[in-house]
Amino acid sequence: PPPPAWQQGRGANMASSTLAPLAGRMTATPPSEIPVGKLQVPPGFKVELWAHGMPGARAMVRGDKGKIYIGTRGIGRVYEVTDAGAQRTSRVVVDKLVQPAGVAFRNGSLYVMAIDKVLRYDGIASHSGVAPVDMTAAFKLPKE
Repeated sequence: PPPPAWQQGRGANMASSTLAPLAGRMTATPPSEIPVGKLQVPPGFKVELWAHGMPGARAMVRGDKGKIYIGTRGIGRVYEVTDAGAQRTSRVVVDKLVQPAGVAFRNGSLYVMAIDKVLRYDGIASHSGVAPVDMTAAFKLPKE
C-alpha cells in the first residue's frame, strides 16, 4: 500500500525514519500552563501571551479591519480574533472542515483553503454571519 499522506514526499534516505507528525492538543490550554517565561529571545524582544483559547491554531492572516483569522489543521476550525486593546476575544468562523489551515485575506474577503474545499467569505469583518461562497469547483482539487 502507498505510504500515509503525511509521509509522502520523503526521500529514499528517510524511508525507515520513525519520525511522525505530533498531533497538537484539541482542547484549549489554560494560560497558566503555557510556559511563556521559559522562551528565550534576543535582547530588545519580549514574549507575551497575546491570545488563547484556539486549539489547533496553525496559520493566521490579518484582515483589513485588524481582525486575525486563524486556520487549524486537525480540529477543522477557523477562528476570528478581535483585538480590543488589553483584551482579545475569539469566535469560531468555520467548523467541521478537513484541515482548513490555509487562510488568506484580500479586498475584504477571507479565503479558507481546506484539503477538499475552498471557501470565500465576503465582508466577514463587518458581517459576522456572512454565508460562504464555495469556490471548490474552480480549483479541481483531488480527493487527497
